[in-house]
Amino acid sequence: MKIITRSFYVFTVLLFAGMIYVHKFDTSFAVKNSQ
Repeated sequence: MKIITRSFYVFTVLLFAGMIYVHKFDTSFAVKNSQ
C-alpha cells in the first residue's frame, strides 16, 4: 500500500511540474509570436 501511495504522489508531482512547464512554454511562445 505504501508503494502505491508513493507512486501516486510522484505521478501527481510530475503532472503538476509538467503543467507549469507547458504553461511557461506557451506564454513565452505567445510573446515571441506577438513581437
